[in-house]
Formats: sequence, C-alpha cells, structure tokens
Amino acid sequence: MRYSVSDFTALIAVMDTAGRPEGWLCDGVMFVVIRDPSGRNFATWLGAPFATGADWERYLDTLFDAGGAVARLDSAVGLVARTVGPPPHPFAASVVTLYPEAKAKTITFFGTPYPVSSTAGRIAVASAYVDSAAARFRTAAVAHLALDGFYWLHESVHGEEEHVVSGVASRVHALGDRFLWVPFFSAWGVDRWRSMGFDEAWLQPNYFFHPELGLSRMDSAVARAMGNGMGLELEMDGRLFTRPADFGGRLTPYLDALDRSPGLARGPIVIYEGSGALPRLSKQRDPAHRQLYCRLVTSLWGPGARC
Repeated sequence: MRYSVSDFTALIAVMDTAGRPEGWLCDGVMFVVIRDPSGRNFATWLGAPFATGADWERYLDTLFDAGGAVARLDSAVGLVARTVGPPPHPFAASVVTLYPEAKAKTITFFGTPYPVSSTAGRIAVASAYVDSAAARFRTAAVAHLALDGFYWLHESVHGEEEHVVSGVASRVHALGDRFLWVPFFSAWGVDRWRSMGFDEAWLQPNYFFHPELGLSRMDSAVARAMGNGMGLELEMDGRLFTRPADFGGRLTPYLDALDRSPGLARGPIVIYEGSGALPRLSKQRDPAHRQLYCRLVTSLWGPGARC
C-alpha cells in the first residue's frame, strides 16, 4: 500500500467524524517492508526468491526520494501539528533493517559485493544498509521528523543470527540510534532481547489473525510481555471489515487487555494495522465501528482523550 498524506494523517491523528484531526494518536511510525513489487521477498522466512541488493536500494528510494514515504509522512505531521498543535516531542520515524539471507550467498549493495554466507558478511551488508538509510534520512528535506532508530525485520532470533543482531546493534548504536524488535508470540530470543542489543521490544500476541485462538492467548501474551519487560503490539488488518463474522471482534480483546494492565498501557504500544486498517477504521461512520475506534483511542490515551 502506498500511504498518501491523507492516509498518514489518519494513521497518526485522532480523527473526528468529519475526517478532521482533533488530537495525536501516535507519536511515531515504523517503516516496514515484506516484499518487493517484483515479488522477491525482504521477509526471507517467506522463502525464495530473495530480495537482491538492487531491491534494497530501490526500497530506500521509495522512502527518501522526493515525494517518497518519508516526505509524505512529514507533510502529514506538519498538517496535524498546524491543526491540533505540535506533538510533545519530535515525531519519531524508524526504518526497517533488511535481513541478509545466508542462502542468497552474495548481496551486492551500491556496487560492493558482500558474502552473506558468513556472519561477518551479513553484519557488514546490514550495517552498510543502516549507514545509507541514516545518511539519507538526515539529509532529507523534512521539518517535522526525527530518526528514532532501526527495526529488525526477522521476528525470531536464534543460533548464529544472534551474533548478526548484536553486530548490527553495535552499528546502530554507534550512529546514536535505537534498535527495535517486534517478535511473534512464540519466537526464539524473546527472553534475551536486551542482551542481543535491542533497546526496546514489543510482543506480538498474534491473536487477531487466528480465529481458532481463544482469549487465553491474550492473557498469555500480556504475561509474557510483562515478564520480559516488553511492550505489546495491537494487531488488525482489513479483514476487520471484509470478514466481520470471523474478525470483527478480534481487536477488542487487545483493548480489554490494556485496560486490565495499566502498567502495560502506560508504556509504549505498537500498532500493526495491515495495509491501512487503522485509517480505514477512523473513517467508518457506522456506530459500531466508531465505538471501536473511540475505544482504541481511550485505551491508548485514557478516558479523557477526545474522540
């Protein structure tokens, strides 16, 4: 999905029933990518064909070229700030750190070949990508955004990859940025996220996507997140609207969990809103969806939040 300025506005602001911003909903955005338009996979757990170094370069172009995603987000932040006042701190943007798949053998990134069959080679090419993304962000013509950090794409870390993560974390920290992670519910490494070099991590309950899962999954996710000093991810996608019988009620248990766990609710929360589900929810005018949207706002910001 190519988020427009309007989409970004509805993603980051609380929207009234006339489609106008009336407050801040989010204080940052993570840019994450799964697949190149060519069909090659950045998320290498999806299997071959794997994204190439040229695909990595093109992805950076989609972010940082004139009119790219970063510029559109910057415009949206400026629009909301002019309407409701500036955010409490510079609006945070984080960029995905693409994963160098060992099976690809070699990745050529901006003319330099990296042998990714070795740990050192994977650290080197991922670090080169981080350097390039950070440099382009800091020279981008944006007025309202601050580079907050880099998001590790792989959602489970074990074995040799722990050394890759630690090496890339060192490079991210050398640039003065944070290293972020959002593992899935049963992922390896959840109990070791700090020792691998991540600065902040959120757990995916994965409840929304699996109608066969009962409410006990949310209880388990809250306990696991809090036990490991992590935040929680809220999850939704377009099936909230297209398949209401199966998915229409799957977001509410996340909000119930936050309401029952004020310590978790007061901490940072990540929202996964597959392909624009949150902007779409903000624009719904039927009472049931509007009530759900307002419930989301108040679960994040408290009962005094405007909606």
